[in-house]
Amino acid sequence: MSPYLLDQDDANDYIAHARREWPREACGLAMRHPAGGRVIYPAPNIIGKMHRVAPGTWRPATEAFVIDPKVLQAALHWIPQGFRLDVIYHSHPTGQPDFSRDDRALALAWSRNPLVAETTWLVVGMKDRRAEGSLTAWARAGTVMVERPLVIA
Repeated sequence: MSPYLLDQDDANDYIAHARREWPREACGLAMRHPAGGRVIYPAPNIIGKMHRVAPGTWRPATEAFVIDPKVLQAALHWIPQGFRLDVIYHSHPTGQPDFSRDDRALALAWSRNPLVAETTWLVVGMKDRRAEGSLTAWARAGTVMVERPLVIA
């Protein structure tokens, strides 16, 4: 699998978002145009509201994420202009940028949609607000999610 090339400024933006949201999971997405345009959408993690309404059904925002559908809708309006959904990202406030079993299940379910099939999933590890932060990239390979080499430049 080819490496995912991540611009240093974009990596800094993802880490800054995770820092602002800590100890909750940050989440968002990025659209990319083949000619070079890119738009990043940091999103509210609405799972906290869902957990308050139905704690037996939804986990707290410190353990999981749900991207606000309004942000997803705003981002997808770029598709007719040639953009594609390039990145879905979230943070792990435990500090480990691993791809959990729940992350894998969500990514595989979403990747059944052709708009998401080629999307890279980034995880930001952020153990506390002062931490430097670390990133890993993940992609679909057939019926599984695998770690994708990540180059930040």
